[in-house]
Amino acid sequence: MSAAPRSLKELGDEAVRPALFFPGTSLKLWLRTAESMWKQGNVYLLEGNDEQAYVLLLRYAEFIIKNLPAHPEAKATTDNWKKIKAHHARVDTLLQIISEIKKRLEERYLQYQRMLLEDAEERRRQEIERRVKLVQDNEVDNDTDEEEKPWLARSLRRGSAEGSHGKLDLLEEMRGLQFDRRRDDRSTRQETKLLRE
Repeated sequence: MSAAPRSLKELGDEAVRPALFFPGTSLKLWLRTAESMWKQGNVYLLEGNDEQAYVLLLRYAEFIIKNLPAHPEAKATTDNWKKIKAHHARVDTLLQIISEIKKRLEERYLQYQRMLLEDAEERRRQEIERRVKLVQDNEVDNDTDEEEKPWLARSLRRGSAEGSHGKLDLLEEMRGLQFDRRRDDRSTRQETKLLRE
């Protein structure tokens, strides 16, 4: 099973984490790092790994726009500045690529969220059907006591008269009954505790 797709916020946070470039690092190393990010981002893109391509290319964009021009050696020589400008020439293409990847990632993430919602709805529907069948077959859970059985009979009659809406009402009544029982149990425990004191 493949991993769940990450949201754009998660990917963006990963992309813009602080870079560890120390003050004494040469511009030559920074330029090599920038070129490496560009190439690796494109490799991920060709492999169809949109998440990693997005992270790396977004990191590259921030690096060449913010970090490279701020390096102390950036304007020391004309040659250094030309090398930085060569990276800046990719910005338009880079932003277009990032935008296309972003659309695909967003669609994939939304599709995954819809699938999770549909799965949850299906499980909920199956649970409702299971409970209704239990009531109809009078095979009620063991925690059903004698004073609940008239309620079950009323629910069954109403469920068959009202169709599927009755089944939903039945589930809501079951949930309400369970909540009432839990509240009564808590009240009893609190009263017992007060009597002990």
